[in-house]
Amino acid sequence: MTFVISYYGYGKTYGVGGYVICKAQKEGNYYLYTNLREVKERVKTIDVTTLSLYDVLKVIYQVFTESNVPLEELTRANILLTNISNLPQTLRQLRDNVEDIPVDTFIQTILPEQNKRLYIIIDELERVAADVKMAITKMCDEAKQLNTSLGGRVEVYVLLQEALLVERGLSGTTSLCEPSSAGRGVVKIRRLSGYSAEDYVNIMKELGIVGDEKNLRKVAEKLSKLPPRAVFGMFANVASVDEIEERIKTLNGLAEEFLVGRLGGNIKDPLNRLISYLNQLENFKINVIPVKIDARSKLFIYTLKVPCNKPREKSVDIKLCIDLREERQKTKQKFVEDCKILAYMDENGKLIINNKRYDVDVRLILAAYSGRPPLIDGLEKLYEEIRKTTYSYLKNAILKSCE
Repeated sequence: MTFVISYYGYGKTYGVGGYVICKAQKEGNYYLYTNLREVKERVKTIDVTTLSLYDVLKVIYQVFTESNVPLEELTRANILLTNISNLPQTLRQLRDNVEDIPVDTFIQTILPEQNKRLYIIIDELERVAADVKMAITKMCDEAKQLNTSLGGRVEVYVLLQEALLVERGLSGTTSLCEPSSAGRGVVKIRRLSGYSAEDYVNIMKELGIVGDEKNLRKVAEKLSKLPPRAVFGMFANVASVDEIEERIKTLNGLAEEFLVGRLGGNIKDPLNRLISYLNQLENFKINVIPVKIDARSKLFIYTLKVPCNKPREKSVDIKLCIDLREERQKTKQKFVEDCKILAYMDENGKLIINNKRYDVDVRLILAAYSGRPPLIDGLEKLYEEIRKTTYSYLKNAILKSCE
């Protein structure tokens, strides 16, 4: 079982999901893909409150036994995809036994050829599960059971949105299988953070985009900083690397400029917007006092007056330092002292808060809070997710500082 986690636009569904389906077809094996949120919206007669892999299979069973929605319609809408030709008929035969059947027997029943492999792809579980943490824990338990009884004949991919996991208290620093230990050794976690420059060089060559090796690599370095959704939008209807370079230049004044350019004095406005969001903390009224705002050196220090509900104190002063000095690690510059909350970026540009690493790019945070329009309309959803997770990270750091 593999949990695939990423933000919107980083290739969970079409990248990983599409790849697994193509892999199954190429191998001559079977696949079963379902988007649970869309099942819930399209088939309103069944209750989609998924808590385990068994529940997912039962939802698919109910689609064919308790609704009149044909498989062809679900396939056209990319809600349920499979190459198991007699799946509806097979599931209907389980009518009397579906409540008692173990998950491994359920899978063996729908698998037409027992010597073939079945790939199960579950999308947007986190949007329908009443308790996401419980659902993941149960799936970890089931993974061990499947590995014991079916060996390598079934592979399950669970595609999850990072922002919604964070919202539900499952951040990148949390082991998904806790408190269960059953899934250890048979459960993998894969986080998608985009493609490398080398990947994009190879992709451009495969697409027949013309350019010498030096220019391909130069452009690929810039592309590797962008969300994949934006990059593949750029690849449409281009024939040369020069055309892609021109499209990158059109990012000036757009949110994506923060991703491909050097961090300059324009980082002040996004950080001001980010800090202003702290006033939205539940049951808090935070007074933010700027202490040092140095956009040139990329160092920002604030005093947060936070009502921590401590006896005899109206509010507690919390020193927040945001250090985005790109040269700090090369020159071995020290951090500002006495910071109760210290936020900075590591050598890969990822966000660190009080020595805890989060799987989000600082440049992406600046783009999300820039107030500028994105290159592609769909990326606004990504920026909403980034704002939501960054807000959650800071909120948790502030609350912890009150302890």
